[in-house]
Parts: sequence; structure tokens; C-alpha cells
Amino acid sequence: MSSPKTTPPIARRAFLKKTAAASAGIALSGTRTLAAPALNLKPYAGKSLTIYQQASPIFEGAFALFQPYFEDLTGAKISFVSIPVADMGQQIALSLTAEQGEMDLTWYYAVYPLILQGLVEPIDGYIRDPNLPPPEWNFADYLPGPLESGRVDGVLYNLSVTANALALYYRTDKIAQAGFVDEQGRALPPASWDQVMHYGQAMDARRDKPLLLMYSPNGTQLTQIWLSLWLSQDYTYLWDASGKCIVNNADGLAATRLFKGLLKWASPTNLTWDFPEAHAAFQQGRGAMLPQWNNLGGIYNDRENSLAAGNLSMAPWPKLKISASDSGHWYSLIAANSPNKELAWVLVREYNSYAWQKKFFLNSAVNFNPSRKSVYDDPEARAAYPWLEAIRTSNNLGRGQQHRTLEWDEIQLVLQEELGPYITDETDDAQQVLNRIADGVDAITRASGRLRG
Repeated sequence: MSSPKTTPPIARRAFLKKTAAASAGIALSGTRTLAAPALNLKPYAGKSLTIYQQASPIFEGAFALFQPYFEDLTGAKISFVSIPVADMGQQIALSLTAEQGEMDLTWYYAVYPLILQGLVEPIDGYIRDPNLPPPEWNFADYLPGPLESGRVDGVLYNLSVTANALALYYRTDKIAQAGFVDEQGRALPPASWDQVMHYGQAMDARRDKPLLLMYSPNGTQLTQIWLSLWLSQDYTYLWDASGKCIVNNADGLAATRLFKGLLKWASPTNLTWDFPEAHAAFQQGRGAMLPQWNNLGGIYNDRENSLAAGNLSMAPWPKLKISASDSGHWYSLIAANSPNKELAWVLVREYNSYAWQKKFFLNSAVNFNPSRKSVYDDPEARAAYPWLEAIRTSNNLGRGQQHRTLEWDEIQLVLQEELGPYITDETDDAQQVLNRIADGVDAITRASGRLRG
């Protein structure tokens, strides 16, 4: 495009190459800040991007922060389509399968099936292009867990805008009052699920129900937490190499019984709770421990909105045999049918820069967990979040392999339907419940061709 009349026209790629080093210090550097170049060149003027995202004050807040900066940087216009979470998958699929869909990019978690169907743009080429990522956009700065989970068959398709995993928030005051402290008298969180139950017994005697579970008998959160407990065993997948479901083993039984036992130490009203209710209850000062996504600490520690503020910390997901949990990364997804894929990559690049990852992380209304190691090492971030190492640890321990499963939605329904009666005491036969789950999963994977023989 052309610059103002007093300056000769400059090709967009030449512009990018000549000004990358100058602009990098402003938007992307974690080590120094450079003065903004006095240029009015807008390399993508006249172009536009449409972003699909879950209806959420978190994502909407991030967009409101980011939009003026990005439009000024590029000259492009960006718009945000806020979609209820129940409709996200369908709306994304409709746009991706159109000849030219409305959506240019989104942040979404169930990306694997879309990648396999060729609907998502690979981003390795954009990262390797010397004209696109500025020199200080350090690709080696990413945490290995969030980065590698964005690869399929060695090809990188997405970068996590917020790297999440399940962790355990806890009230330092309530834990300490119950006598669970270290040698310095500081609250000591439980390191295993057996300890969680032990804490529960002690605190229940004090009439202080300790555990808030994101749970409803046939709900998504039930299956997520149950799966995370089960993943903490020796097995990594729901099925073996041949595609046969293996949840109904000794470890699966242990995790299933433990999950039911934990409910004894939760609030007596938890049978109707799911994410919104548990989230609100912890903010209202109820419960001493909350299994929850590890990107919400800024909200829980916000004194204007949470009674837990000032008495809050976080521990990695407790262990059964090993420490592991579900991951819930929100991946950037560039539509393969977008006419503006390069511009979409520039937006992904900026969102994942050091400067913006730090800015989102320190904003309590957004609180995106960073994927960059440098943000975790930043003194300002460390001062804001004393539990920063617990976030990094839980992210690296997170396992997101269920998102690599084309049949995951169907499998999750089986888990919901079969676990509910056991949790609500309609049956006490855990082995029978897990056998039915295994049969149901095997039927699904046999129909898909995954289960052989």
C-alpha cells in the first residue's frame, strides 16, 4: 500500500522487514522497550478480521483491551462475534466448511477433529517467515506443554491464548485454622487426594465444609474432574493401543470410588452445582478448597468481587500415583478458508507476544494464563500472583489428549449417563458402572474404526 503523499510507496513485506526490529521492542520484547517509530504506515489498511469467541466477560474484556492497539498497529479493522458456549462448535464448523466463512479466526479447545479435516491453517510457515515474526518474538520462550499440544503429526496449528489446567485453589486462613501448617506456621495444602479427604474429615468436624466440586450428576464438569482423577493413575489414555477402553481396571475403580468419597466433604448442596455455582460460592467465601481451572486466581483474589481475596493460594492438582490433570487450553485457530490468513496470524502473534501475555495476565478481569516462560519470571507478575509456580507446574502437568479424540463428545455423554447413578447412590457397584462405560466407549470406537478386532 502507499504511505502519506510525502513518502514514496513501500511494499508491505518490505515495510515489515525494515521496521520489524523497531516495532518488536514495543509489542513483543520481554527485555527492553524502544520508542515507537514515527511512521504512519499501515500494512493491512482496508482489511478486516472477524473473530468468533465464547460469550464471556473474560474474552470480551481481552478484546476491548486489544482492539485499539491492533487496529492502530495494522490499519485493519477487527470485530468480535460473541457466541454462547453451547453454540460455539456448530457456528465454527458452519463457517469453516463454507466456501468462504464469516470467521477468520477463533480461540477454541476442541481443535483436533477440525485439524484432521483440513479446516485449520498450519502456522509453521508464518513463524519461519523472516518478514512476519519480529526478531525478538522468541519462539523458544513457550512452555513445552501448551506448545506441543498444539502440534499434530509434527505440524503446529495453534498457539494457546491461555494455558489452563485444573489445579486446587485453597483458603490459607481456613487451612491454617484447621492446623495444617508448615514449620513456619503457613498453610500447607494437600498434596494427594487422600490428604484432601483427611483435611475434609478434620474440617467437617469444625462445621466448615471444605471442598467445592464443580459438579452436577450428569454434567460436563463431573466428567472432567472424574477424568482428571483417573488420569492421575498410571494410564494416560482412555484406551489401549488397539483402541479398547481401559477405564474399568483397578486404578479406574480407585479413582471412581475416591471421587464419590470426596463428595462427603463437599457442600451438601453440591449435587446441583456446576461451574457457575461453584465459582460464585468460592467468591462468596464458602469452602476451603476448590478444584478449578488455574486461570481464575485473579478473579478470586480481587477484593472488590471476592471474599476469598487476601487469603488465597493455589496448589498443583493433588496426586494419586502421579500428578496430572485435564488441560483446557484455548487455542488460536486460523480458518483455512479465510482470505486474510496472514493478517489473522499477525493477530495471533500479537496476542501471544510477551507484552500482551503479561498485560492479559495482570488484568484481573481477563487473567489469561501465559504460555511464555518469561512472563512467569517477570518480577511484576510474581508480585501479583504468589502462586505463580503452581500455575506453571499445573500447566506442564496438564493432559489434553481427550481433545485429540474425534468421538470425544459421544464418549463424554456415555461418562455422564453412567457416572451419574453411581454418584447419586442409585447403584454402589463401581465395577459394573465402569464396565458399562467401557462397553459404551468400545461401541463408539468400533463404529469409528478405532477399535480393531
